[in-house]
Amino acid sequence: MSYREVRQILNAVFDSDDNVLKTIYKTDGEVLNMVLDETGDPALKVRIEGYEGASAQTAGIGANLLINSAGLINQRGYVSGTATASANQYTLDRWKVAVSGQSLVFSKTENIVTFTAPAGGCEQVVEGLSIMTGVYTLSWEGTASASVNGGSVANSGQVTLTGGTNATVRFTGGTFKKPKLEYGGTATEWTLPEYSSELSACKRFLPLRTLTGVPYHPVGFGYPFSTTQANITLNTTSRGRITPTQVIYSGTWRLQRSGSSIPVTALSIAPAACSTDNITVIATVASGLSEGLYTLLSNNDTTAYIEIPAEI
Repeated sequence: MSYREVRQILNAVFDSDDNVLKTIYKTDGEVLNMVLDETGDPALKVRIEGYEGASAQTAGIGANLLINSAGLINQRGYVSGTATASANQYTLDRWKVAVSGQSLVFSKTENIVTFTAPAGGCEQVVEGLSIMTGVYTLSWEGTASASVNGGSVANSGQVTLTGGTNATVRFTGGTFKKPKLEYGGTATEWTLPEYSSELSACKRFLPLRTLTGVPYHPVGFGYPFSTTQANITLNTTSRGRITPTQVIYSGTWRLQRSGSSIPVTALSIAPAACSTDNITVIATVASGLSEGLYTLLSNNDTTAYIEIPAEI
């Protein structure tokens, strides 16, 4: 649906004397009903009909299924052009480099990020929960080629996706910006996502990445259950996509309490104590813990971090 058609609809709404059903407008086999609801505060309500199993809320026409399409969320602090250490390593939030040793290059101009995808590809897996069966359109600006689920897709080209099934969008060997995967057979204008909403969406897949650059910063607290191990609940307010199964960490860490600072030798997930809302890790030390005594987990250098992924 174009902007011209939207204006026509709104003109018809406000010019009509009928206060109930203001207009019915047909677009590409769909019927869009705009209704003025005056039962409370006056409001326009939209209903889309004409295709099976969809409503205006579930259809998501014009909505971008690619998270962090602007490239502004970078919880891991990835540095442009840094070679990856493993295949499918994440860089900017939700975007991963497929081939080990390659990198994602990016630059920002006036709040628009231009990505440069390597020869092996930069990709995002779209969660099946966001997909319903139907035709989707992929569009972008730049020189990169693209594929969806391994099949080549032209710019503003279409692909059929299955509801509830993850879809992999890959850009290869060139630049791309303003990428958009949307329901329907027509590419619509990319718009800059609202930052806080985009950050929240990213945190579903990376619920925790502690800050670097601040030494001796406490990131969690808990209690030892032996002389060498303690359950530590990490500070987070984000709900992850899944119950954590992995902790990635770097740098040096310590368990601290009054008069004591003990080096941590390992961190691991505490499965029985975790949920999508709670992240608890087991901190292991060589010796010296006292069961039941409150203790803090803090970093011991400015480069230390803890990462709890919930990626697909």
